[in-house]
Amino acid sequence: AQTEIHTILTVEKRQNDSPAHIAVRMKTSNNTIIRVVAIFAEGLFKGECLVM
Repeated sequence: AQTEIHTILTVEKRQNDSPAHIAVRMKTSNNTIIRVVAIFAEGLFKGECLVM
């Protein structure tokens, strides 16, 4: 199969008092179901660790 994965990362700020967050949007070229996404990064959140 010739499956392509399209990924978009954006920082979004809500208009209310909630903090900004990182949104990850993923889509495949042939509507394959994405079951798991693992993200590894350093320094995303100042003074915090986040495990998903």
